[in-house]
Amino acid sequence: MNSLKIKKAAATALMGVCCLTTVMPTVVYADSVKTVTLGADLTADQKDLVLSYFGIKDSDKSQYSFITINNEEERDALKGIVPTEQIGTKTYSCAYIEPTTEGGINVETTNLTYVTDNMIASALTTAGVENCEVKAASPFKVSGTGALTGAMKAYEVATDQKLDEKKKDIANKEIKTSVDLADEVGDDDATTLINDSKEKVIEDAANSKDGLTEDEVQKIVDDTLAKNDLKVSKVNQDELVKLLMDVSKQNYDLNIVKNNLEQVSDKLNETANKLKSKVDNEETKEETKGFFSFLAQSIRDLFSSLFGSKDSTPEQDNTEQQSTSEGDTTSELTTESINK
Repeated sequence: MNSLKIKKAAATALMGVCCLTTVMPTVVYADSVKTVTLGADLTADQKDLVLSYFGIKDSDKSQYSFITINNEEERDALKGIVPTEQIGTKTYSCAYIEPTTEGGINVETTNLTYVTDNMIASALTTAGVENCEVKAASPFKVSGTGALTGAMKAYEVATDQKLDEKKKDIANKEIKTSVDLADEVGDDDATTLINDSKEKVIEDAANSKDGLTEDEVQKIVDDTLAKNDLKVSKVNQDELVKLLMDVSKQNYDLNIVKNNLEQVSDKLNETANKLKSKVDNEETKEETKGFFSFLAQSIRDLFSSLFGSKDSTPEQDNTEQQSTSEGDTTSELTTESINK
């Protein structure tokens, strides 16, 4: 097992545990409306499970605004950006948004396989979102392509502020770029590469009278790659440069961007430090492998006890892409798991 795979597997596991055990304090906007988007293809029981996971009781539903996200909306937002096999023909992922006055963007995801919480947080920053608490989830494993679409729509309803359509389009492109980079360097390094480059691009663009050239953006990417000791293919570099050129042409509040991206960076650093402390305590590589094998099994056992395991997912027809490989065990939200 190489260091990248160890890092990615352990980071994912540790962050999953943190999501289950950590509750972030929030300061809520007085005039905001807590908003929930629900996948249009969920059954009534599945909707109830997701709402329970979001902590919404029947008696409190009047305090929330509910909207539905369907596959057509996903396709409109992601057409030509995300592969159609990831979008599928049905929408199951859901999002919860609660605007706050400070704290940046905090995202927690459950059962989403195509996007990570840090990817969503970074993309929401690109879309123009400021401070908010976000939960994105599905009752079973799906790609989660509907989560970003739902989160942006929920934010608009919750704050009664329309996000810029161009920035939303760039945010969707960022998700695709993040996933492509993650295939090469892993989720965390992909997020770091995009965030560091994006912040520098926005800062330099704000200080440039004529805007940034493609060569200038390429240099920012090159410097960020060198700074983080990363190497990516020319194809993915070009994709990132193209994305950042789009970003450079938009107006952003640099302070807000920095605040949001610092939250993501802090989260990544926290995970990396936990990983490092575990690795440093191992005497040999074999012991390290044994530790992570044990950790992975512990996480599987934990999720098995919390969510229950199924030999197969409910029958679905090419949804937001689900885990469909033979022998794959899919975690599902259940009444028992939520009540524990």
